Amino acid sequence: CSDVDGGVYELVSMAKNAKGGDETHDSKRGQGLSACFVARNRFAVLDKSRQLLIKNLKNDVTKRFSAPHPNSELLFSGGIAGRMLIKADEKLTLFEVQSRRVVAEISVPQVKYVVWNNDCNYVALLCKHSVVICNRNLEQSCSISETVRVKSGSWDNNGVFIYSTLNHIKYCIKNGDHGILRTLDVPLYITRVSPNGDTVHCLDRECKIRTLSIDTTECLFKVALMKRQYGQVMKMIKNARLCGQAIIAYLQEKGYPEVALHFVEDKKTRFKLALECGNLDVAMEAAVEVNEDECWNSLGIEALRQGNITVVEMAYQRTRNFERLSFLYLMTGNKEKLTKMLRIAENRKDFMSRFHNSLYLGDVGERVKVLEEVGQLSLAYLTAASHGMTEDAERLAKALAEAEVPVPQLRNDSQCLLPPIPLQRTCDASWPLLEVSRGLVHDALQKGIDMVAEEELVDDPNEVKEAMGSDADDIEGDDDFFGDDKDDLDFGDDRKAAPAAGGGGWGDEEEDLDFGMEEANANEEESESGGEMDGDVFVAPSAGVDPSTLWTQNSSLAADHAAAGAFESCMRLLNRQIGIVNYEPLKKNMRDVYLGTRCIIPGMPSVPPMSAVLQREETNSLPATCIKLQALVDRLRVAYAAFSGGRFTDAIAEFRSIMYAIPFLVVKRAEDAEVKELLNICKEYITGLLLELKRKETEDPIRALELAVYFTHCKLQPAHLVLVLNIAMKAAYKQNNYITAASLAQRLLGMPESNLEANRPKRTVAQKVLKKSEQSGRNEHQIDYDASKHFNVGAVAMKPIYQSEKSVKCPFCGTYCRPDQENQACPVCLVAQLGVETLGLIVSS
Repeated sequence: CSDVDGGVYELVSMAKNAKGGDETHDSKRGQGLSACFVARNRFAVLDKSRQLLIKNLKNDVTKRFSAPHPNSELLFSGGIAGRMLIKADEKLTLFEVQSRRVVAEISVPQVKYVVWNNDCNYVALLCKHSVVICNRNLEQSCSISETVRVKSGSWDNNGVFIYSTLNHIKYCIKNGDHGILRTLDVPLYITRVSPNGDTVHCLDRECKIRTLSIDTTECLFKVALMKRQYGQVMKMIKNARLCGQAIIAYLQEKGYPEVALHFVEDKKTRFKLALECGNLDVAMEAAVEVNEDECWNSLGIEALRQGNITVVEMAYQRTRNFERLSFLYLMTGNKEKLTKMLRIAENRKDFMSRFHNSLYLGDVGERVKVLEEVGQLSLAYLTAASHGMTEDAERLAKALAEAEVPVPQLRNDSQCLLPPIPLQRTCDASWPLLEVSRGLVHDALQKGIDMVAEEELVDDPNEVKEAMGSDADDIEGDDDFFGDDKDDLDFGDDRKAAPAAGGGGWGDEEEDLDFGMEEANANEEESESGGEMDGDVFVAPSAGVDPSTLWTQNSSLAADHAAAGAFESCMRLLNRQIGIVNYEPLKKNMRDVYLGTRCIIPGMPSVPPMSAVLQREETNSLPATCIKLQALVDRLRVAYAAFSGGRFTDAIAEFRSIMYAIPFLVVKRAEDAEVKELLNICKEYITGLLLELKRKETEDPIRALELAVYFTHCKLQPAHLVLVLNIAMKAAYKQNNYITAASLAQRLLGMPESNLEANRPKRTVAQKVLKKSEQSGRNEHQIDYDASKHFNVGAVAMKPIYQSEKSVKCPFCGTYCRPDQENQACPVCLVAQLGVETLGLIVSS
């Protein structure tokens, strides 16, 4: 609008598909102080008499009414149809045209422009020296003040408001966070932000179009934190360059110290952040690097608050805080270290510390000795006499007489001063704590997963380590157990590698190479509880139903039947669901589940204790079972360690113990796939280990080669598969089966784990084997193995079963075998019958 003659507006109608300046436009003019659209085909005009005129696209007045304020100055779009913003003095009003009512008001000085975001949920009010962000109902979200004039602004697709001042382009987020994106040489007026947010389109004062690049990484990081999009946060931490004290201070202020840890390299700052988020491991590492008493004192306080005795002990030792260290050993019942503290105090000639430690230990003789050495003969005599040390008391009485000091008299009510005996010694473990999650951010940073989506189960066996939470150290293995990488393989040159000592199951093999019944239905009608009088006859209330009976009635899980003590129905369920025929290995788990649901509650004196059962929830009558999925995952790591150490018999026992506990799990339906994945891991490892044990027993080298190559097709952890491929490759090369050796070498070299420093010797050997095999290009011996076809290993005959061949499976663990081996006991799990059709494993209610 123009201020000439009270202001003039111009309504221009353009063709829908207009492309250039050659099109003729229909133009209409009118007088008014301000104008804005209120609908697709309606606009409002504020005339010089402060009347609001609603006009159509023909510029005809359809409505006329007074403005809500007599001093109204400007009109702005209201974001949605039927609304507009009216500026009056230091106030902005949200006005609804249809009902002619004021929806909301906000006090904002000198509003010049109003910019709505794409979905019109938020609006930016540009004032002379400030930017105010409000929602569609004009409720203020934040306000940013500037020392120079605000020129213009625009919203991007991520909900960030990009605005320009006299010499900067800045950003503002809905929660009030703001910052500088880049500096300007000349003032620019922002017209639009590109969809990806990295380009700003502007006009300069000469009305020339200019395009500027901006880096919005920092503001997008803050937006992701604000929206709790932790998957995006994790991605930006890994890929973006975010650093500096500003971002660290921001993360601390917003309550994300664990995220700030990933940006900090200064040890003192890392230490403070680690303490703030309770991460003792990182705090310990930083404290060791800094090595200052102040840090160790702070670490000791936080570790004591968390009950981490090991860290507290180290902190006290580093600061030589002997008094607190002695008291810590007293509270944890560590008498051995208390005795050492007594010796240390004696070497330091610290009599008070000696006395305290002897008091903590209940060492009366040492207390008497300390008191005697410091000249307190009377106290030494009283201590000796009151504790029955007759000889020392008589000696001290003579010393007192010689010194002409009266011998003190014992009181009749004197008692021995001895510390209580600790009932539970916690010297070797931290105090028990309730394990709780450190939050979504911490989990995402530790596991590297998207925290917004539901946890995805890992289908790829190469990702099982991450899904099951196994540590890399558990499966890396030791070269001492996996044979020698520098074997005397003949590569056609004069070089030979010296053999090294092997051990365990992966060591030397003295070769040239060092490498039921139907379930009863208890559908009883419930009788009314309570009693009632029928004449003079009293009807006693009926007895309640035992919880164990309800468990068997309301659940089809074997764990619930075992918890109820209904072992026969539990075995029938196991037979129907997973074809179990040998229950002997499962007896221990059935007994543990039964005992784990019972507890004894002591009563009043002279009253027998009460027995109770543990239930899953207050409103759920089903039992709480003691076998948990996380505990089985922890045991999986132990099995991995046994496999890495070459203790194959122990590894098979560990994997089978996990198998036998799985039928007694009770999990949520979302965890079903994870349970089946755990069962499949155990099956694959047991199958492979049985192949390896068979290979060690056979004397036929060709058969041994077949078993070795079959082992490589078991779904193992990548670090384990490298070891198995290495052994099979060497076996094939030794038997002059160069085609087989080349395929195994290619598989080994194609694995990312072969590039690790620990596997570099294996990679070198594989490269040499591949080169020599490609030169020879023949298999000297015919073996039952086709690397180009997918197959499953038959666990009974230990032969491949290709997809085109018929096979049957174990209903429990899924082991394959040929049809003529049906109805035999499964050689992997030892408890199920091969080839029986069942419902399958059921562990979720």
